[in-house]
Amino acid sequence: MNTVTEWLGDRVDVSRTTMGLFAGDLALITLFVVVGEISHGVDPIALAGYVVTNTLAPFVVGWLLVSIPVGMYGVATRESASRVALRTAGAWFGADVIAQAIRSTSYIQGGASLQAILVFGFISFAVGGTLLVAWRAGTTLVRSRRRSTALA
Repeated sequence: MNTVTEWLGDRVDVSRTTMGLFAGDLALITLFVVVGEISHGVDPIALAGYVVTNTLAPFVVGWLLVSIPVGMYGVATRESASRVALRTAGAWFGADVIAQAIRSTSYIQGGASLQAILVFGFISFAVGGTLLVAWRAGTTLVRSRRRSTALA
């Protein structure tokens, strides 16, 4: 048990900052999915169950499976905007691959062709990644400026 605690301790800083980052990550992933569904003519309110199980859940599962092991919620990741941007892009790429794999299974309604999965995977990486990288790098820059102002 101690080994798991140590492993998580290096990757997850239990703090209000981490909870805020986690909430922001989930909000942006949800925004990405909702806007995508609307752009495809799907009403995310009327078809909330469909949207959650077939689109949102695979991305959230992918994000959780990748973001925690790579330390997206650890203190070291927040030290520089370039580090957080690179790590966020990498984590989102892994999450996107997992989400596309989940979405290609028979458990998800409306399975897509390989070509559609590749195109959607690229779009998902570009759009979702842009949102997450901007959010994470932006919060890192703001925190850095606040610390330097507080020290002055």
